[in-house]
Amino acid sequence: MQQMYPNRERGRVFGYYGATVALSTAIGPLLGGVILQIFGTADGWRYTFYLFVPFAALAFALALRALPQDRRTGVRHSLDLIGALALGLAVSAVMLPLLQTGQNVNRHWWLMGAGAVLLVVFVVRERGLARRGRQPLVDLNLFRVRAYWIGVLVAAALYGGFTGIFLVLAQYLQRGLHYTPLQSALATVAFTAGSVACGIVAGRQVQRFGRLLVIGGTAVTTLGLASAALVIRFSSGAHMGLVLALPLLVAGCGAGCVISANQTLALQRVPRREGSTSAGVYQTGMKIGTSLGVTLATSLFFQEMTATRGDYAAAAALGLTGCAAMAGAAFLVALPGLTLRVRGQSPAAVVAADEVGSLAR
Repeated sequence: MQQMYPNRERGRVFGYYGATVALSTAIGPLLGGVILQIFGTADGWRYTFYLFVPFAALAFALALRALPQDRRTGVRHSLDLIGALALGLAVSAVMLPLLQTGQNVNRHWWLMGAGAVLLVVFVVRERGLARRGRQPLVDLNLFRVRAYWIGVLVAAALYGGFTGIFLVLAQYLQRGLHYTPLQSALATVAFTAGSVACGIVAGRQVQRFGRLLVIGGTAVTTLGLASAALVIRFSSGAHMGLVLALPLLVAGCGAGCVISANQTLALQRVPRREGSTSAGVYQTGMKIGTSLGVTLATSLFFQEMTATRGDYAAAAALGLTGCAAMAGAAFLVALPGLTLRVRGQSPAAVVAADEVGSLAR
């Protein structure tokens, strides 16, 4: 999308992309709930893995039809398996201690240091590949663009914030309140509805409001998730799914604004020829944030379950508090990062240069 569309159109395109991302977060649990309803909870979860097959086949067919053919750029392409392995092991080493619960948790914290070492190895390797004229897994020169690395951090923190809520709420609603899997999935539809609607609107307005959508969206997401945690902590009853609808709707609206606007602004100052690499790094940061956020939320949930001996409400409230903290981190990164004056080429100049380059091609 970064390479196929000129700068002025990307906001609308990323708006639809963000809405699709939000919609997929609802489709997955809903289809999973339907499958569990049909095949039962004992073995039905195994069939949810088959959902990948039709969607992957559809994506493959559409990619062959819609994506442009590769164009030679003079860069020697390579598959950086060592870099991918180092990055994957680093993220795993950081997440594993967070996943461990019980009395022996302290013995695993040394993995945090191992993860830091692996990250250093990864950075050194990527710089070495770039110096030798080969294509690294991550082009570290991209992080010289302030708006870009701010956008990557915001995306990582925000996705880490809102993706964890689905697992926490599923545990709370199904095991604590005895909802069916389908009812549990339906209880989170309000988040998705808000995210889809606001994502499309934000995509159309990003050139007008710019960074205000990201700053305001992260603040609103934090408020919505924190409110959901408070509702669970101090409310009770079988209608909890309906009671949670409003705070989840608020959180979804905030997330929808950020998803489309943040990606547009993050890639706006990146040269179009670096579009695939920059977008790939952005997605990688987003997925790492998602993994860390889900790990944090579920770890807090199960630790509180152990401490309170089965208090699902307290555990869910703490898990959602962790999600709100991640969204709050996105706000704290976006507020100074996007409001402080950025030296260098103005956005208007970047847009103009991008349009000229598009016409030349």
